[in-house]
Amino acid sequence: MKVELVEEINGGRLTPAAEHELVTSFAKNLKDILQRFHRDETDKMNKRFTEFILIESVRALLGLPPITFYNFLRSNKK
Repeated sequence: MKVELVEEINGGRLTPAAEHELVTSFAKNLKDILQRFHRDETDKMNKRFTEFILIESVRALLGLPPITFYNFLRSNKK
């Protein structure tokens, strides 16, 4: 994370930019951790389950209902 954003968060100010960076950083770290479970060959259902855990963790961290979150993802994809 950028030093300025870390200082903002530590100072008690959670701006939209800081929140976005925090969630992005969390998602990258969690993705790395979850991928460690799949070093050996695993089936597709296990991989899909870990992807579900990642997506739902990010959604919960943002505090968005599912429909709002998925619409947000669709609009950012474009």
